[in-house]
Parts: sequence; C-alpha cells; structure tokens
Amino acid sequence: MSFEISEVAMSTFIQTQVFPQPEGTYGTDSYKIRISAPRVELHSGSITFKATITGYVTAGSVTIPYAYTVSNSISIPTIDLSIQGIIGVLQGIPDQINSQSGPQWLKDIIINAYTNLNLTVYPQRILDRLGAV
Repeated sequence: MSFEISEVAMSTFIQTQVFPQPEGTYGTDSYKIRISAPRVELHSGSITFKATITGYVTAGSVTIPYAYTVSNSISIPTIDLSIQGIIGVLQGIPDQINSQSGPQWLKDIIINAYTNLNLTVYPQRILDRLGAV
C-alpha cells in the first residue's frame, strides 16, 4: 500500500497526542516537565521529530526553567504497520538531552520519560477514511 501525508497534517496530529508530563520531587526540589511545539519534518526516507522539553525546577520559592531542544528521528518498524494505525518510535533522546546543560538528575527523568516513546504518526480513523474513498 502507498499513501501520502503532508508535513502539516502529521505535525497537527502529533500536537494532539498526550505526552508524558512527569512531576515530583528530587531531594528538596520539586520539578515538572512539559513538552512544547512538537512537530515533524518529512525528509526523503525519514521523519524528524522536533520539540522543546522544559524541566521546571523549584528550589524554595525560585523556579528555574531548563529548556532542551530535541530533533530526533522517528523510526517506523514495518511490524508496526497495522490496522491500528502507524506507530513510530522516538529515537536518540538520551544523547541529545545529555549534551545540553542542566542538572543530571533532571536530564535522567526526561530521558526516562521520553526514550523510545511510541507516537501514533497516522491514526486508524484516517486509514479507515482512505479505505472508504
């Protein structure tokens, strides 16, 4: 089967997904992690996921944001082409996060939350519509 999807359509769909948003405490500091501006770029033979992951660390009454820009490939194993939709796996998060500044414990939490994250890059309901056309 062959089909095409635009970069804008895929990015719009990626933005509707629920991403992990870890919150908690580390020692005496509290933290929360949020992802913003998730989008994809389509290239010949590859898909790149781009976003900013921000860890907000509160120590006492001071909150410090640590922003991590990520640009990682999405792998779509052929085994994940199914009637449920097309699932992609986010790859390369540890290297990108670890290469940026910030507390290592915060980077470890981000890495644990986002490494090998499965993203639905094409949902079943759209595939159903294609079959009805």
